[in-house]
Amino acid sequence: MKKALSIVLCLLMTAALFGCGMSIGKEVNLRDKLDSLMVTDDALGIKGKYNALSDIADGSIDKDLIGTWKSADGTISYVYNEDGTVKSTSEYGETEVKFTCLTLGEYKVMCDESEMESTDVDGKTTKSTVVSYSTYNVDNDALYFTNVEDTTDENMDSSQHALMIMYRADENGSIDSAVSKNKIALDSFAGTWTSEQGEITIADGTLTLGKDTYDISVNDKGKLVVDKDGASSEYSVNVSVRKQYEGEDKTKFTQTTALGLYFTGADEKDKPNLEAVLEDWGEFQPNYYTGTFDLKQ
Repeated sequence: MKKALSIVLCLLMTAALFGCGMSIGKEVNLRDKLDSLMVTDDALGIKGKYNALSDIADGSIDKDLIGTWKSADGTISYVYNEDGTVKSTSEYGETEVKFTCLTLGEYKVMCDESEMESTDVDGKTTKSTVVSYSTYNVDNDALYFTNVEDTTDENMDSSQHALMIMYRADENGSIDSAVSKNKIALDSFAGTWTSEQGEITIADGTLTLGKDTYDISVNDKGKLVVDKDGASSEYSVNVSVRKQYEGEDKTKFTQTTALGLYFTGADEKDKPNLEAVLEDWGEFQPNYYTGTFDLKQ
């Protein structure tokens, strides 16, 4: 009788979770997320329109953003406040800027205002206000955003969209629950990727490098885990899209999907198992390796 009652309770709890719309975890395809957020400032109609947040009469503070957000590895955090300020903390220090939000068609746009200081060749210092834009989406305690691309800057011959992910921290400052509900799908990295160092192919839970095949998975910190013969390496990963323009014609460009792999060893003897296709940055940062690969068409 007790066994039967336990089974009934389990079924009721499962039904309650789904019935109340609570998510118990899903896989997120980074390339799909990036594609859904990519847009130009021309397309949004904001090119040259706003020089300061005070120009944005219809801006508001999105309640979904309020709170503390952290990257999966804990190296970056953002605290969005109801007073329209956001405080960012990273290894480079702390910065606080003002923000507001717009809804433009299907896009939510985060507008950040910061003060920039520049010095010319004559030593003259100029201060200016800069408003930057990001399209964003809050989903299942995860925040996804990418820069809004300016395709008409006469001084720019290339640009890049890169997806950034932050996870909502609970009252204890932990993001474990948010990360577990938003596992990165291996399909995000599927395909054949090339670089000057070599070529890798990712498909069906494996990574192929030359004649070697590795097992791959994504851990609870959003890192790509690569295993072979008992040896395991963890890589931070991102997916981005680069556009390279043809001279001054900003309507003609080539577009490339890129995969970034980043390895930071535990000590000086720790080497990545994909070392053959990564650059050793030990001269600048000990035990650090990086690789940028373009998706082969």
